[in-house]
Amino acid sequence: MIVLSLLLALMYLLFLLWLRNGLTTINKSSNVNYPRDTVDSPKVSVIVAVRNEETNIATLLEHLLNQSYPKEQYEIVIADDGSTDDTNNIITSIAKNESRVKYLKVDDIPAGWAPKKWALSQGVKISSGEILLFTDADCTMDTEWITQILHCFADRQIGMVAAPSPLQKGNSMWNRMLLLDSIGQDALTAGGLSRNLPLTISGRNLAVRRTVFDSVKGYEGIQSFISGDDDLMMHKIAHHGIKLHFCLLSEAEVKSPPPSNFKAFVQQRLRFASKGKSYFNLPFVSHHFRWILILIYLTNLGVVLGQAMTLLSSNQMWLLPWFLKIAGDGILIYKYTSTLRRPFDIPAFLLSEIWHSLYVVVLGVLGSFLSVSWKGRKENIKIA
Repeated sequence: MIVLSLLLALMYLLFLLWLRNGLTTINKSSNVNYPRDTVDSPKVSVIVAVRNEETNIATLLEHLLNQSYPKEQYEIVIADDGSTDDTNNIITSIAKNESRVKYLKVDDIPAGWAPKKWALSQGVKISSGEILLFTDADCTMDTEWITQILHCFADRQIGMVAAPSPLQKGNSMWNRMLLLDSIGQDALTAGGLSRNLPLTISGRNLAVRRTVFDSVKGYEGIQSFISGDDDLMMHKIAHHGIKLHFCLLSEAEVKSPPPSNFKAFVQQRLRFASKGKSYFNLPFVSHHFRWILILIYLTNLGVVLGQAMTLLSSNQMWLLPWFLKIAGDGILIYKYTSTLRRPFDIPAFLLSEIWHSLYVVVLGVLGSFLSVSWKGRKENIKIA
């Protein structure tokens, strides 16, 4: 058993080393400083699905309305999924004085559609941009955000662009650990895209050419999943052979607050994992990704079993798979943070590694079987 766990952990380490080396390539291609007057300024539509965001929406709109991108070349489309708080009044008040803001109230959700995807699809329908740029209502971004993302589309072959989407930094160790976890997800995204291997992606910071969105028929085929407007869309686009890119620049970051408590964290991770089984059924998900998913899960399972066996037998050899996993995670995340010229929080990283495998193993399974929701909405949802 220990030999198998070691073998899996070694394969995991080598895989992350491969991704780490890929970051060098993506860095060279994503840090080109295009002169602004040589870059086309296509029309951009920023699409946001909201529900009960009265505490966040004004801040988001302030950040979006103060972008450096030419004002006449972008619009902001807010699709409201049945908010019951003051979200509607805040948006309409701002929209009265700002023609760039389009507000759509989405009330009736067809059977078989997850609420957020239906809201996003309706937002796309009334938008006019050549580039569709997605984010969430609780996010904030640099004034250069749209400009930096659009630089990547100077390559006409690129159909989708992702960029860093870390959680906001907090002072508590818990928040620091959550930040490291989100950075690890971004590092996997960046490393995978650098190797033409789509792994994961965040809808908080995602851009798609409209022609590409239309060519893959939008959310058709994934409309019933409560999550997946980001990674399932990515797999659909990759399946069509369209080029994907990661914009590895701090100016392109989008930040969002961490889950407010442990329960919210668990619910978020369960939602992310809710489509786990379907990765093996959906026709557009590559076999390579499925094998990588199995490797990651079995490696973490081996680490958890090794930790348990060490406590039961006092045989520290069982910890070797864990040490290999720590080495792989650390090498990838350190390369990613150093590329962005950000500090690598070693204490938070080491503490995260104590329980990271356990939550991956437990929530990774439970997410496929437990009922999950988005902003309190569960109706009309089928977890395929």
